[in-house]
Amino acid sequence: LQAEGCLNDPGRVIPYGTTEYDGPMALAGATEGVVALAGTGAFVWGRTRDGRTCHLDGLGPNLGDYGSGFQIRVLALRAAARSGWHPRHHTSLAERVYRACVNAEEDHYGHGHGLVAYSLAHHDRAEIASLARIVGEEALRGDRIAREILQEAATSLADTLYDVVERLGIRDEEYLLIGTGSIATRSDVYWEHFCRLAHEFAPRLQPFRSPLPPVVGMALTALQQIQPQRYETVRQRLLETAPGVI
Repeated sequence: LQAEGCLNDPGRVIPYGTTEYDGPMALAGATEGVVALAGTGAFVWGRTRDGRTCHLDGLGPNLGDYGSGFQIRVLALRAAARSGWHPRHHTSLAERVYRACVNAEEDHYGHGHGLVAYSLAHHDRAEIASLARIVGEEALRGDRIAREILQEAATSLADTLYDVVERLGIRDEEYLLIGTGSIATRSDVYWEHFCRLAHEFAPRLQPFRSPLPPVVGMALTALQQIQPQRYETVRQRLLETAPGVI
């Protein structure tokens, strides 16, 4: 930033507050549109051209987070627990989930009892993310149940999207649909299903996913405040150089 002449005083700290949708919006180069976040948690937020906004969900796993990594984790645990009940429930998720959660390759009883204690304990965000990643990997390898889990979660987020665009009255209007969060940006199965459903009720929404993390967008929002007159030049420079650093 100093090399670009953005900071006149590099020793000065400038506090600036941002939200979870500021970064994705900046990465898309948009000031209005719809942000659909699917990471550990989930929400949908939208802003219209006339300044109206709507933000739904982000309520945490007990009350909401529909379409999130939390939801995928629960569905993965359930699928692994009943994988041995009958051949129709068999999933390649089972062995990997047991290894990740209880350091075992299979449930001794074959009925899911080995996961009970794990399911009742508190786990941090890293473990939730790791289970979502396992589901994504097994879906790409062709596991039917893993794919269905991702599609079920994507359907949940699409339901929230429906509510947002309906409340804003933009079902027939053209806006960017900006995907952010580790699930939305890293799982093509999830994102493609989500966009397919979105197209059914809001066909003019334009899907967008940035390969850069939201933190780069947060930097962009701060840069816009620091030197608005040079923002477009600096924005382009940051977008070009960030992939080599991250």
